[in-house]
Amino acid sequence: MLAENLDLNIDNTYLVRAFFNSTLPDSYTIKVDGSANLLTIASTQKTPTIINNQTDIAGIQTVLATLPITAASGTISDASTQAKVAYSSYNIIAKVISPTTIAGNTNCTVWPQGGNSLGYVPRHYEINPPAASSGASATVTLYFTQAEFDNFNINDISYSDIPTGQSDLQGKANLRIFKFAGASTAGSNGITYASNTSLEINPDDNKIVWNSMANRWEITFDITGFSGFFVGSAATPLPVSLISFSGKNQENSIQLNWRTSAETNFSHFEIQKSNDKKEFGMVGEVKGSKSGNYNFTDTNPAEGNNYYRLKMVDLDGTSSFSKTIAVNFEKNGNYLSVENPAENGEFVVRSNYASPSFSIVNGLGKKVEISISKMDENLYKLSTKNVSTGMYFLMMESLQKIITLKVIIE
Repeated sequence: MLAENLDLNIDNTYLVRAFFNSTLPDSYTIKVDGSANLLTIASTQKTPTIINNQTDIAGIQTVLATLPITAASGTISDASTQAKVAYSSYNIIAKVISPTTIAGNTNCTVWPQGGNSLGYVPRHYEINPPAASSGASATVTLYFTQAEFDNFNINDISYSDIPTGQSDLQGKANLRIFKFAGASTAGSNGITYASNTSLEINPDDNKIVWNSMANRWEITFDITGFSGFFVGSAATPLPVSLISFSGKNQENSIQLNWRTSAETNFSHFEIQKSNDKKEFGMVGEVKGSKSGNYNFTDTNPAEGNNYYRLKMVDLDGTSSFSKTIAVNFEKNGNYLSVENPAENGEFVVRSNYASPSFSIVNGLGKKVEISISKMDENLYKLSTKNVSTGMYFLMMESLQKIITLKVIIE
């Protein structure tokens, strides 16, 4: 019968769980050597006795510390210069380092689907120390998935992208932390703070780190005073206010359409294309006009998904990028396109696949309620009026194949 279990942390990525056959001394110290996979337990009673995976240890188990997928809370006791991490079971929440000891429990909460308003990553944190230390300074590390960054990049086309991958230096430069003072008035996700005014924090780009072992982003920054934290993009919008950007298949080409507003001292658009969403090349240029309505035809689309973005260039040479969209194309004549984002809760889908069926699923893979009507040959309307706003996946299944495209419901 095991007398005691003990969980230890290695670099916030893995937890080591030790199973003991006998009761430990009343006082002991722990040492974990991650590189050597060595657990050392030394009794501080009398002459220290070192136990290195011997008879008193029944087993050692390494467990990956993952991110919570539902709302979770944890505490940090007496935060100090030694890094301490709040956990909920084996789910990591936040790390706090304080230059002075914060006596008592610092409560850390995360809402993975929080921040439903456009402009924020859908993972909202709140860190609150004891009242006596509410103005304390600290270094905080928060954790996010790439899927959550992608959700932000697709849902708000008016601001620059945050990292689209670990090598995206511009995305790191765009990333911001938005700090809302106090505690959430509703104790729930979303922006529910007494003040709607936030403090914008620009973290060091070198401290926006992709942890490939844990498959997550780790963002470290300094704060004074604790509160609610959201991640978004730089507060300054793109040089052109982009209202929509979409693509659709034509017989042997792909047509891109976009609409703008508030064009001041604007020069032109560069249309850029990629087959892997990593390496982009210029395929065309369109001069700015007062109409605000633009289009471009790619006469040489690749089979499968084609990724497009707009580089918006001002007269002074400064530029910013739009969001990236995907359009699926097949050179054998089959095509699938969707006007994205949905207008008035309705998607117009064009497809010449035989006997297609359509469904829309959320980020958890759950189908949402929609109604489908065939408007014409190869033309369908999908109504999503009873579905919440956000990023979803449109799935088309036919006799030939299954295709999935990211879509936005506004």
